[in-house]
Amino acid sequence: MRWYLSTLWRGLTSNGAEVSPESVLPQLRMRVYAIPFDRVWNTSLDLIEGELARWSLISADDYEGIITAEVGESLLSPRTSVRLRIGLSADAQTIVEGSANAPDKKVDLGASPRALGHFLSALDHALLVR
Repeated sequence: MRWYLSTLWRGLTSNGAEVSPESVLPQLRMRVYAIPFDRVWNTSLDLIEGELARWSLISADDYEGIITAEVGESLLSPRTSVRLRIGLSADAQTIVEGSANAPDKKVDLGASPRALGHFLSALDHALLVR
């Protein structure tokens, strides 16, 4: 119940979300995969370029491990900018972090955490991670 109230309050008062190891929301916790970088990178691009509705790739730099994308507007969600960082941890695991915000709005009504959570869930599914 506590995370629900926290999520509701955040949606009504904030414009943005971040994927981090300490996230209160389990769907927004940093992902650590024992899967090669190339596979995670290419799967992420495939999801953004075609499998996720309303997502558009803005830029991708595999050297820096940065993907910039945009999630189009819908009836209840404003346009959302997403920045993902895919890299390697100290022990050679592939990590996925990111942030999102609705640049045109002061409050995004939870669109940013929904966008990141939806992407990470789809990535877990595509990589067959449970």
